[in-house]
Amino acid sequence: MNDTVWLALSDLERTFAGRKPLIRKLVNVFIQTYDTFTDDMNTLAQQGDSKAFAVQLHSLKGASASLGAETLRSRIAALEADLKSGASSMQQVHAELVPFWPAVMQNAREILNGLGE
Repeated sequence: MNDTVWLALSDLERTFAGRKPLIRKLVNVFIQTYDTFTDDMNTLAQQGDSKAFAVQLHSLKGASASLGAETLRSRIAALEADLKSGASSMQQVHAELVPFWPAVMQNAREILNGLGE
């Protein structure tokens, strides 16, 4: 899963009609909001706060959809469905997030670098 492109500049350019300042702003907000996502989710899981955990997961799914990051959105949607159905616990969902989250953040940073100034 580490070779997966979770966020792609080409998808963002298509979604936002090539408006680079807007793309830069949205990706910056995404990074600021979700950089510590797995740590935050771990805290919620340890606290047993299933409602907040589910809300955060749903928020990420929406943010991913807003960016046109379909690969990420579908992966988060699957985790959210597993959590809702009881197929996975908060701890299991968190354990699924941890391996690929650094790649998501790396993809986001690469997009910023690709946009230039």
